[in-house]
Amino acid sequence: VRELKRQVEDVGRRDRDGCCSNSRPELDTSWPFPGECDEATLSFCDEGGKLLKATICCEDRPGLNHDLSRVIRLVQAKVVRAEMTTVGGRTKSVVVMQWSGDEEQVGPLKRALKDVVENRVSRLAQGTGSKRARVFGSNSETGHGFLVG
Repeated sequence: VRELKRQVEDVGRRDRDGCCSNSRPELDTSWPFPGECDEATLSFCDEGGKLLKATICCEDRPGLNHDLSRVIRLVQAKVVRAEMTTVGGRTKSVVVMQWSGDEEQVGPLKRALKDVVENRVSRLAQGTGSKRARVFGSNSETGHGFLVG
């Protein structure tokens, strides 16, 4: 148990951005398990800016991988490596992709990944339906209810 605890502490001290070292996978020291916070991060893996690592962590749901792959296709990136870990209803996906754009073009990709994490991509793709918010469970005496958008 002590050895395991020491190893976990050692991993926590290492650089959590360990991008992609295809020749030496043991150097990829990022924590493989999903955390409690929803997040989407991007980082460049190489100095030339042609390899980009996208990491998303969120609640697991049907269609998550489809939404993620759709975003990657939209920016015309090519997946080099992908890893996914799901524990207790949460998932973490790490995708290393070959990027043809430059640093200024990363913004739209970052926003799209954030939309995937916030589960807005599938809903935006559907496009039909009322955009009006509705109040359900309203009590006529108090006027209280909950808003569904």
